[in-house]
Amino acid sequence: MGYLRHECIVVSGEIAEEVLKAHAAAVAIFNSRGMGSLVSGLTQHAVNGGAAFLIAPDGSKEGWGASDTGTSARDEFIKFLNEGMSFDWALVLIGGDDGEYRVLASPAGAA
Repeated sequence: MGYLRHECIVVSGEIAEEVLKAHAAAVAIFNSRGMGSLVSGLTQHAVNGGAAFLIAPDGSKEGWGASDTGTSARDEFIKFLNEGMSFDWALVLIGGDDGEYRVLASPAGAA
């Protein structure tokens, strides 16, 4: 038994090279856990040279092994994000069985 809790990470930055490094780190972290398909491709901003990408929810119910694996990968990636590169990011809860929508973590904290 378990319930769905959809957590995703959005990363965006003005310096495309730094976002590219973050994307490579996300791919490595999530691939190492068999969840590489959750990392979207890089999307260039329409102006000013920045870029963005998304790490999609793992889709597993809380308490299941895949959910724990996804949480571990997100936690490791958030450690990387906090190492001081200049881009924006947020860990966001979107819907799920509880119908919650909120920012769980970001450089500014939770909201």
